[in-house]
Amino acid sequence: MAAAASSKPGMVHYFCAFFAVCSLILGVALYLSNSGYNEREAAWQAETKKSSEQTSAATKALDWVNSLKKKIGYEFEAVGTDGEQNANTVLGAMNANIALAGDLAQPTFAATLLKLIEENNNLKNRVAAADADIVDRNTRIAALEAQYNERVKAELDAKVKAETGLASVTNEASETRTQKDKEIEEQRGALKQSQDDYAKLEDEFKKHTEASDKRIRNLTSSITTLKDEIRHLRNYGFEKALGLIRTVDTDSNTVTINLGSADRLSKRTTFSVYTKANSGVARGSEDIKGSIEVVNILGAHLASAIITSETIPSDPISPADPIYTPSWSPGRFEKFAIVGKFDFDGDGKHDEEQLRELIATNGAMIGAAVDQKGVRNARKIDHETKFLVVGEIPDPTEIVEPEERRAVEEVKKHHEKMKQEADEQGITVVRKNDFLSWMGYRPQAKLFKIGDPRPNNLPGSRTNGNSFSSGKKTGMEKKYDNK
Repeated sequence: MAAAASSKPGMVHYFCAFFAVCSLILGVALYLSNSGYNEREAAWQAETKKSSEQTSAATKALDWVNSLKKKIGYEFEAVGTDGEQNANTVLGAMNANIALAGDLAQPTFAATLLKLIEENNNLKNRVAAADADIVDRNTRIAALEAQYNERVKAELDAKVKAETGLASVTNEASETRTQKDKEIEEQRGALKQSQDDYAKLEDEFKKHTEASDKRIRNLTSSITTLKDEIRHLRNYGFEKALGLIRTVDTDSNTVTINLGSADRLSKRTTFSVYTKANSGVARGSEDIKGSIEVVNILGAHLASAIITSETIPSDPISPADPIYTPSWSPGRFEKFAIVGKFDFDGDGKHDEEQLRELIATNGAMIGAAVDQKGVRNARKIDHETKFLVVGEIPDPTEIVEPEERRAVEEVKKHHEKMKQEADEQGITVVRKNDFLSWMGYRPQAKLFKIGDPRPNNLPGSRTNGNSFSSGKKTGMEKKYDNK
């Protein structure tokens, strides 16, 4: 496209062409004045033909450029240059559309299109695999139904046989009645056992059928989602920033954010702070430049927060930086599923109470969860669950104590089952460390450390190096203290 940009005719090109033609005409006139008329006329005609051919070539090149613009769908007047960012030029519009491909974007427009086609084919293959899985499950269900019918027939035959035996025993002579009564009781016991087995089998089949139907519905829903993604060729969605840093006070080590009481924001809510040029929140920790914790609600869309950490010295927290946390949303009560060990202080133990208080403090709740004894609560992973957060899953083979090893084996089984449930419900599975970094959790810089009886332990200014706050309010906080 860079070559096309240099061939686009403009005012300069037309002026140069006009100047060249005038120069040629002047030269011909001078030549005619010094040569014979016939020679001058022949030379003039030759130059006129050459000029006409050059003009025709330029017009043809311009037509080629316009045809190319029309074919690729970018009919802007300006072609632009390599690396162009102006969306009103051909190259700028192409660069903007390449960027829409997200992770699938390639250096060239053609390569990006081929990459999208490849991803489309991959999604089609996944849909075909899911369809094949449904066919296989339907086949197995049909086989189970056949087995069920066979067992029912056998039980009915046994029932008929028992009833026939009962009638026969009733007609026996009185001298053998005692023996026959005993046989009747035995037959009745066998019949009752058969009936109980029949009822149990019927109940098991019903449960299996309900579970299979539910799984088929979930798989069908997943297939529908995949088909929609193929149809729209859209990139996978990511979380969005929830707010922005408004001001920064380096003396008090505090900031203000554009969230407040109207957003149902609470004190002690923690946020991660992202670089302005981030590649998307909740995708890793490379773009996280620090963390903050809300200390005061100042207005409908204004709150103050303490800076609890900064991880990029060359890029300190500054106004307009986006903020995010997975555990809070305006007007929404977030819910998470939890499995595995969460060790906050490095002592090798599961800090369950600290985890629950941390999530509750940020305005969220724990839904489905497994304790360290391998017992799962009665809650399910459903469409209201935001993430399945996975902590450390120990290796049972490395544990010597039998009871502890049994508990870890149960935790591991629940982990696999919960991942399957999350996949069926379209719930994202995240690691503990990513989840905590997204929340802006920093144990060494928490404003209200869980279990600490002191009112606060604020970190000091970013410049003075103090380990605790003086307890004084900034002018900004005093101004909004009663709002």
